[in-house]
Order: sequence, then structure tokens, then C-alpha cells
Amino acid sequence: MPENDQLEPSRFVPHGIIRTDEQIKIQTAICKVLLIEANAGAAKTTTLALRIGEAISANVAPESILVLVFTDTARDVMRRRLAEIGVHYDLVKRIEIHTFEDFAKKQLALIEDKGVNPYPNARQQFVPMMAAIDAVYERHGNSVENLELNNHALAITQYLDAQLKLKATMGLTDIVEDEDLLATCLRLGVSETELLVSQEYERIRLGLHFQPHFRGPFDATYDLARDIDCGEDRQSEFADYRLVICDELHDLNEAAFRIVCALIDRPRCYFVGAGDRDQVIHATLGAKHEYLSNRFCQRFPRTQKYPLTITHRHGPQLAYCMEAFKDKSVESNVAEKLEIRVEAYEEELEEGARCVVESIRKWKRAGFGVDGCAILIRDRHHSVVMENALREAEIGYRTPVMGSYLQREEILFLRGILAIALRDFEAVKSKEVKEAIVEALDLYGGLRIPPEELISVKAGMAKHSQLHWFYEKHIQCSKTKEGAPALDGVIRFVTDASPDSFAVDLLREVCDRLSIKKIAAKLYVRPYDASVVVKSIEGFLSIAGGRTLKQFWDVINVAEMFAVKHRDKDVLTLDCVANSKGKEFDHVILPFIEHNEYPNPMFPLKDEENLFYVGVTRAKRWLTLVTPQDRERRSPFIRRMDISGTSARANLAQTRNENALRAAPASRNYLRASYSDKDLVKSLGARYDPTRKKWYVPVGMDPKPFEAWF
Repeated sequence: MPENDQLEPSRFVPHGIIRTDEQIKIQTAICKVLLIEANAGAAKTTTLALRIGEAISANVAPESILVLVFTDTARDVMRRRLAEIGVHYDLVKRIEIHTFEDFAKKQLALIEDKGVNPYPNARQQFVPMMAAIDAVYERHGNSVENLELNNHALAITQYLDAQLKLKATMGLTDIVEDEDLLATCLRLGVSETELLVSQEYERIRLGLHFQPHFRGPFDATYDLARDIDCGEDRQSEFADYRLVICDELHDLNEAAFRIVCALIDRPRCYFVGAGDRDQVIHATLGAKHEYLSNRFCQRFPRTQKYPLTITHRHGPQLAYCMEAFKDKSVESNVAEKLEIRVEAYEEELEEGARCVVESIRKWKRAGFGVDGCAILIRDRHHSVVMENALREAEIGYRTPVMGSYLQREEILFLRGILAIALRDFEAVKSKEVKEAIVEALDLYGGLRIPPEELISVKAGMAKHSQLHWFYEKHIQCSKTKEGAPALDGVIRFVTDASPDSFAVDLLREVCDRLSIKKIAAKLYVRPYDASVVVKSIEGFLSIAGGRTLKQFWDVINVAEMFAVKHRDKDVLTLDCVANSKGKEFDHVILPFIEHNEYPNPMFPLKDEENLFYVGVTRAKRWLTLVTPQDRERRSPFIRRMDISGTSARANLAQTRNENALRAAPASRNYLRASYSDKDLVKSLGARYDPTRKKWYVPVGMDPKPFEAWF
């Protein structure tokens, strides 16, 4: 980190941070299109805020600055960052900071004669999607082979995901008239059913005159990009933006790219965007590294690229490991050492989960709170063994995005069978879970209850807990329903079993009789999703152990109550790696780092490398990798990190950073305060440094009350 903060002349001098050489160059650069190629934790948002501050200092009106981001959270972070570096709050309020979707809605509202009904959640889209399914059946039912149409909730959700992908990639506007349907689907990466349903859904949404009747998530972005693509003069409706900023360019898709290009085409507009191509993990939603790599350069040949290599999140230990893993330059100016721990387990996943628990205990013994911990798993099938290990250790956790395994359709289905066989629906306390159990019985049991009737049935079951009435009416006495006889058979089998029968044996027999693997393969379009369901069920069965059916039922319900009771305070985060992007944690634990998980052979190697990279770079203080003892089973990604080979260089860099911190102006005494300590140190007078992300004691203040955190 340079001592000289004036490497190049800049009009705007920020508060509270010492800029790096790279940041100053980006702040003062003058070019039509500037791309920032950043590393994880390299202060992308802060650097973009510096560029905005520079523009305002050069008399660019705040109203002519547009910032585009992908999430509401990113929008709020940008506003805070601008204020933190010294841009006056009144000026921040005048800057247009929008998500792509909100910006598109704003632009479309200028040219549309009437308001468009918003459908912000998936449930509102179910009715038009079911109409689209009916239309596909009428138009193509007799002419298209392998057409598999379903109207249950899971199928509709998958159709909605497919049309979202087609819109993000602009695939719906990229249909070649004479191209064979199968060839088109292979090129677009969707099934024939998904493409035909998506086309019919759009016909319903847009009507005869291409005036939308409603818009769901991402529809405004797509509609604006489609209009631009069709030659509509939407650019003339844009404000006279002098500077357009885009954060997290690694999430850019084709629809958003076309909107950005239309903005840049305005003669007085300059563009600055930042992203990390190694964080592209949402490829299914159209995100691609090619936008950072070459698409901007192809579209705007005079594009300039600037690096942002210095991470402010973690120490040199992890920075140099990622340099080795990704074969790119990575540096760190963090003075606090990051510890990388590799913990090994023998064979079973349960042993790996116990390693995770012990790592958390070590963290607590070091004086840190569990609220700074995150267990980031490869996918949700690992959460079964992980949640049970945490519960047995009485360690509270939250599953903010992924949700607990006890609320997944495949597990709810088995819970429903147990509830009917044991005549004990009252043990399920949550109204939402009761409704979900009924829906899971319909879905996995193949009952095909009409949607309107299913809504009424779920409400009645949740209110009165009369699940046996549901069984008698919709399963036992409903011979016309496709899956009812088979489901009735397995329920009778479980009901008639000896009270001393082991739950694992009975439930495994249930899965075999119903051919649960075939059900999963039929319900899920992607083979990987079906494989996760099967692994999740296997994990669920494994925890039954030597318990009887009633004992296992009681354990399940106690586990659910534990999760509810311990999900609010002083708890760790348990989630999938893919949900952690944009976040950071003091201690990151990645369990089960082994072959066929990292990398998973069902996905491109590049995507798997990026997923691992995102997971490990969330760490700030500790990174724990839990991997098999058998080196043949270990993921090759650990070897590629070259942990031992980079340690000597990292230690030298650590000393350099510590010396630089000591040589810094003596205005701040930094504290080792965890997130759970923030309110206490703040009440004692400590202040927060948003750049270093640490609390400090201002000069002149008595340091004695803070001794515990030095």
C-alpha cells in the first residue's frame, strides 16, 4: 500500500482510506469504456465510488451519473460507500443508483400508454404458465415427440427458470426460422418442452400487440433489451448520462449487456465497470466471463482494462494460494494473518461433519463468536449430515437461502408417509410445513390434484391437522389418480409394520417400491438436480440409525424445533457456496472437499473452479478445508492451492503489511472485535473503518477499556 497518495493528480480526495496505486489510476483514468478486472475482496465498490467522486469533483452533475447493479443489497452498499468516502449525502441522493430491473421499468414507463401489472413472485406467474402448458399441448401434443408436460408446482417452477434463462441470454429473440426444433434447443441449452412452453408463455404475457399485460422478475430488463434489439429507438428516451457505472460485471448477461451498450453508444457517455471473471458461477442465468474477456472489446475496440489485484479482505496466505490456483496476480495489504487449516476425516461423511464441529469449537476457544462462522457446502444434499451434527453439538445455525433439509419436497414426502402411518400430524407444529407436506405428497405421490383443489386441501390440512382425511379421500379411495394405488400400498406397508421395525429399513423399502430415483428423474429436468434429491434422501435415511419408526419420527420433530429455536442470535450460517457470493465471514469452513464434489464431473471444470474460488475467498481470518484422509479421494483443488509452497512468501508479505500498519499515522488503534462485539465497542467510543472493516480507538481516547480487543 503506497505512502504517496498522489501518484496521479485527482480532484477528489476521499475520507478515511489510503488509496492504492491501482485505485488512483482507475479514479483518474479518462477513456470511453474502462473495465476493472478485480480480484475477490479488492474493493471494487469502493473504487467505483472513487470514480464517481472524481466525476462530481470535475463538475459532472450527480443527476447525469447512472449506477447499475444486480441486487437491492448492492444498490444500498453503493450508497453507503459513497457517503463513507466523503461524497455528501445530498449529492448521493441525486445520483441515479438502480438495479438493472428497476432502471428498465423506469425507462419503459416513459413510453408505455398504461401501467403493466407487476407479478413479483412466482406464484402470481403460475396461472399464465399453466395456460401456456395447455396451449403447448393443444398446438404440439400430437406433433412433437418426447414432449413431457406437467402442471405441478415443481414443473411450473422449472419452466419459469427455463424462460428466465432464455430471456437472460436473449434466446427467445434468437430463433432461426428454418432451424430444426431439436437443434434450436441444443443450441439454447433447454429442452423442447421448456422452449415451447416459454414461447407460449410470452405470447400470453405480451398479447397480440406486444404490449405486456404483466411483468415477472427480470421481464423489464428483457423487454427493454428486446426493444433495443428490434431497432426501437429507446436510446432517445435515455437521460443524458455522462457517466455510467456497473458493479459486479461477472453477473452480466446478454440482456443487460445490450442495455449497457445502448447507453455507451450515447456520444457523451463514459462507462466504468468492475468484475471478477473468476466469480462467474451463475452461468445458467446467462452470466459469462466473455463479457469481461472480449465482448466489450469487440463492441468498443478502444476499451481499456485496468487491474485491481490487491485484496482488502484476507491476508497474503490466502491471496497467494488463490494466485497459484487461478494463475493470476493476487496481492494483499491486510496486516492480520489468515490461518488456513486442512482437517482430514477417515471415511464417512458423518466423520467429516464432526471435523467441522471441532473446527467451530476451536474457533470459540480462540475467543471468537460463532456468528462469524459460515459452513459453505457444495450443495444441499450435504446439509442433512451437517445439520444433524450441529444439532447434536447444540450449535445454533441458520439456513438463510438454502433452507433446512427438513423442508425439502423429497423429505417432506417421506415425513408425510410417516405422519399418516403413525396418525400423528399434530407433531408438526408449523402451518407452513403442514401445507408443504400435503403438496409434497401430491407431487412425489403423483396424485395430480387440480391446483385450485390443492390450495383448499392444504389450507384445511394446516388448520385442522386431519391428514388421515386427506389420505382416505385422495389416496386410499382415489383409484383414478395415477399414483394413488402405489402410494396407498407403501403407506399400508408402513402402517402394518411391527412397532419394533427399524425406520431405515422401512423407509428404504418405501423408496424402492416407489422407484424414488425414477420419480426424481421425471420431476427434475437436469440430471444433477435429480441426483441431489437422491443423495438428500440417502442422507436422511442414514440418520435413522437403529431407531424404530416412532423414535425416528420424534427425532425429526425435535430437530425441526431446534432449528426454529436457534436461528436468530449467536448462530452460524449454513448455506451453499453459490449463495455466498458478495458476502464475507470471519471463519469459512468448506466441508467434503473431495473428488466428484470439487470438481463435479456433471459441470464444466471452469465453473467448478470458480465455485471453489468463490467459497474460499469469503474468508477473512480462518479458512478450514475438510477433506478425506485418503489423498486419492481429496479434491485436486487443494493441491493446486499450493498451501505449503506459498507460505514462505506469504509470511514475508505478512511482515511487510504489519510494518506498514505500524508506520501508518498513529490516529487509529485497531481492535480485534468480532461482529458480536460491535455494539459494545461502539458504545465505548470505538469507530468503524469501512475500508479495513475494523473498529478502532481514535487518537486521544483512553485505550484502557479496549484492552480485551487489542
